Amino acid sequence: MTIRRIRGRQPTTRAPIAPEFAHGLQVAIGGRTDPEFYRAPSSSASIHRVGRGTTSPTTAGDPWPGGIGYKVDSSISNVIRAATTTNDPDTLIEILAGSWTFQVCVYNPSGSGTNPGFFRSGDTETGATFVIDNGSTRRPWVRVNGSDILKAAAGPQWPTSGFVNFIFRFVQSTSVDVWWGGVQQYLVTHNTAQIGLGLTLGVYVLGRQNGSEYINGTYSAARWWNRALTDDQVRRLAREPNVFYAPLPSMPVVGFSAAASFNAAWAGAANQVISSGARAA
Repeated sequence: MTIRRIRGRQPTTRAPIAPEFAHGLQVAIGGRTDPEFYRAPSSSASIHRVGRGTTSPTTAGDPWPGGIGYKVDSSISNVIRAATTTNDPDTLIEILAGSWTFQVCVYNPSGSGTNPGFFRSGDTETGATFVIDNGSTRRPWVRVNGSDILKAAAGPQWPTSGFVNFIFRFVQSTSVDVWWGGVQQYLVTHNTAQIGLGLTLGVYVLGRQNGSEYINGTYSAARWWNRALTDDQVRRLAREPNVFYAPLPSMPVVGFSAAASFNAAWAGAANQVISSGARAA
């Protein structure tokens, strides 16, 4: 008998992605010492590295035990972008037509500005697709192609302390739901279709929208899929973000029945030795 071991903490070295989560994955960013960056091979964008201006990942408060991440702190030089320098931006995420899923893990998320943002499309961050904080209420505002499909004025508020694992899932012309704390917090239906925005109108920056409205904190993971993950996949990622990675090697386990058989066999052998006149020294 063997048991499947999922990763309970942030990998310290580059780790393989679980095949079920590699399907449809366009971008995955991790916050290790050697910045982890995955870009779908079919993408035409030229991504050099993930950077925060010219700075490197810094130690997080503890998104996972011993984990690290990129710190966003209301500064143009401290956001997550795909660039060689702060003056050489490149598209980080290309928003394609159809469904998408966005996951972002932030330690101590706190907003600055009127409507702090996780992202907003366009090279000037003024595009018509975004995921932001509605009026700094810590409630989600999701806009797709200029249509507000979720703009929560009441309901759950995400925390501003500790590790928060967000998942936003947009299902083409059907629904959008938002998760944190391991559970679904919002679910609404809609009839909006995401059109392909192309590289120029894609996402350039994570942790900011409209140039000056930030969701600060330490970002230890950010992932984008060009598809809606299944209910089961979202549920498992929401509970443990590291199921994204392939599991660790399996461990053999001796069950109770096997252990009992071993003990019985050992006892039988011992009795045989004793009955034959042998004894311990």
